[in-house]
Amino acid sequence: MADGAKKILIIEDDQGYALMLQKLLVEKGYNVLLVYDTVFGTRAARTEKPDLVILDIGLPGGGGLNVLENLRMSTFTSNLPVIILSATSEEETKQKAFDKGAIEYIEKPFSIPDLLKVVSDIVGA
Repeated sequence: MADGAKKILIIEDDQGYALMLQKLLVEKGYNVLLVYDTVFGTRAARTEKPDLVILDIGLPGGGGLNVLENLRMSTFTSNLPVIILSATSEEETKQKAFDKGAIEYIEKPFSIPDLLKVVSDIVGA
């Protein structure tokens, strides 16, 4: 990984899923941090200053929408781009995510090339 690589924070409670995402993104040259819960996820977003957060909406302990809301309320993370990953395709949930400041909503399972394109479009290759 080269110095100056874009930093991506993944907040995902499914460790297997998170490790798969990390592997894909590291192979593309990104610096990837993994966090498995809401408390550490919110803290890492503030302290690690990532270029992008990939956030599971179905996190226990408050859920991804609460993390997103907390990120938007902090001056340190209010403009941080957040991609939501979700196993639900409910329009109401999608709308809540966008209303709280998500810039993209991707349903699981997703196309790996599509996810990589979205990430690249947001933070660069």
